Amino acid sequence: REVDLSGWPGSLREVDLSRNAIRILTAAPGQWRGLARLDLRENRLESLEYLGGLEGLRHLDLSSNRLEEIDAAYYDCPLEHLNVSDNPRLYAGDDRGPNLGSCRTLRTAEMERTGMKAAPAVPPALVRLHLNNNRLRSVDDLLAAAEDGEPPECQLRELHLKGNALAQLPSSAFWSRLPHLTALDVRNNDLETLPAALGHIGPLRRLLLEGNPYRAIRTSLVDDVAKLKTTLRHKCEFRPAPGMEHLFLPAEGDDGDGDAGASASRPGGGGTEDRYRRMVLDACATGTLELKPGEHASVPPALLEALSRREGE
Repeated sequence: REVDLSGWPGSLREVDLSRNAIRILTAAPGQWRGLARLDLRENRLESLEYLGGLEGLRHLDLSSNRLEEIDAAYYDCPLEHLNVSDNPRLYAGDDRGPNLGSCRTLRTAEMERTGMKAAPAVPPALVRLHLNNNRLRSVDDLLAAAEDGEPPECQLRELHLKGNALAQLPSSAFWSRLPHLTALDVRNNDLETLPAALGHIGPLRRLLLEGNPYRAIRTSLVDDVAKLKTTLRHKCEFRPAPGMEHLFLPAEGDDGDGDAGASASRPGGGGTEDRYRRMVLDACATGTLELKPGEHASVPPALLEALSRREGE
């Protein structure tokens, strides 16, 4: 079925053409300058040419079609949500992943079951990325879209990588740019170990690991995120990106090894200050400040100061 939208009012803000068995879609150039939402899911589209003039497009849903290509001009729209999932041949012939870097406003990208072999380059503002059930062997280039002069910090909260062909995850430099990550799904890959840097990401509470041939991780730790993160923090030294040290948990043992008194009193060192910093990060991530019974008669002034500094940031 072919649908020509040329006669439709150009003032429309939302167009929903889902579940219409559409194979070809056309429109007059520049017709949709005010369009904010375009829903074309569950049709029979094999390709989609740029409709032109989509300066206001925020939401684009192309999921569950037969797409083999999309005009790259769509990635230049001011999108906040993009869904191209369930188009098994969309990226199957590409050795490089799609470049979403020019879409600086993008917050959510759903790209599951698209035949993708190489990770997309995503903008730093992206919050949720779904890449489940593709053919990825590496995600090292995922954060390659950052432009010169931009801060290294990325806003990514959720990264879903289930059902790919990953034999290893990126090095610490990659994770040092993701201090806000709360959920990571790497189920059903080929992972034998995990990067120690994951243990330093304070907000990370949902870590799905089942279905991997781990060798360096005890089975009992796979379902216990807190204990696993503690174990990872013991593994090796982790260096966050410059200026972002305060966003990550310090290494285990910083508050208990060597000369504890000297460490606690040294400005910027380990000991008590690091322990308070860790408590602040956990409080920001969970919304709850936990004080162990008998540990403090009242909230220590140094902890209040750390909380105030964090709130000011």
